[in-house]
Amino acid sequence: MPAVWQNDGGSWKLLNPASFPAEAALHDLVAASPELLPLLGKPRLAVLGREVQLGSGYADILAVEDSGRLVVIEVKLARNSEARRAVVAQVLAYAAYLQGMDAAGLTEVLGQGLGGATLVEAVSRSFGDDLFDKATWEQGLHASLAEGWFRLVLVLDEVPEDLSRLVGYLERVTDERLAIDLVSVSSYAVNGAQVVVPQRIDSSSHDSGRRMRAALGEPSTRQRGPSLPGAASFEEFISEVAPEHRESLTALTQWAKRLESAGFARLTTSIGNGRRVLKVLVVGEDVGIAAFWAEKRRPGVSFHLSVAGRRAPDSVDKLRALLPAVPNPYLACEEISTDVLEALWGAYQEASVGRILVSDGGNSR
Repeated sequence: MPAVWQNDGGSWKLLNPASFPAEAALHDLVAASPELLPLLGKPRLAVLGREVQLGSGYADILAVEDSGRLVVIEVKLARNSEARRAVVAQVLAYAAYLQGMDAAGLTEVLGQGLGGATLVEAVSRSFGDDLFDKATWEQGLHASLAEGWFRLVLVLDEVPEDLSRLVGYLERVTDERLAIDLVSVSSYAVNGAQVVVPQRIDSSSHDSGRRMRAALGEPSTRQRGPSLPGAASFEEFISEVAPEHRESLTALTQWAKRLESAGFARLTTSIGNGRRVLKVLVVGEDVGIAAFWAEKRRPGVSFHLSVAGRRAPDSVDKLRALLPAVPNPYLACEEISTDVLEALWGAYQEASVGRILVSDGGNSR
């Protein structure tokens, strides 16, 4: 719980939190002002409905990000017996119910809560600015429902230790399709006014993993959003990258498209906040040896040599010799040499056909 101090003109005094009178008060606060939630990646949220029936239960709040990713929010007071393991089971059950649904099914679930508007009309009104891209949002919503790409948010006035441990464990073992945010909201009475202090709770092990990825130069995967087929969304986003990186990033994207055209890979694009990730997946799997990042900070390529070792054992040593000696190396666009691209092409080719063929590294394809 945060420490909040007040100076009454003489000395500083530590304030004691004022408990919420009922769970509904915290529920109302979150539904009315979802922007108060300090979620990872800082997405913008539009509330779609409250007490939304999803299967045999009712989700407290169903919202959606401007990327199209659905957000299930459960609100509990710490004194509620469900504020531990039960709340986790609830949000996972809601996510399982939503997965595989289409936009028409979601509209039916929301019912009268949309006030006769379509989903995109309701969300567009909620965001209410020129930054909202309706076409991209509809694509993102489709991907979110089809792939189970959701954000689950647990909001409490005080977070029990066992719930924090459980959420920390889930963060470590779930893949990037599921983002989990654990948020505490403390309330204080200050000079007759209510002051709230929201905090996102991170487990220490999760923070360590993020620090390690930062040390290796690899962007965090926890801020990715829904995934779209192909490279079109990635290419469109390159114009938002710093000008000095655009030419090299465009050249790398064209290389990846030639690799896909040759039948050695499959491309998908993940939509995130301020970035796109072009996944270069090996044939027959949903994993890749490399991923291309378009972001303002440091666009480039991350490598997953464990995948290369499993799918391209004859090529991995050559690739490893050209990359930094860390588990998941990351190189900026300008650091990717012709030798690296040739070795990477050979690895994908081996992964797709089981043997290495004569290759020019994709330069003539």
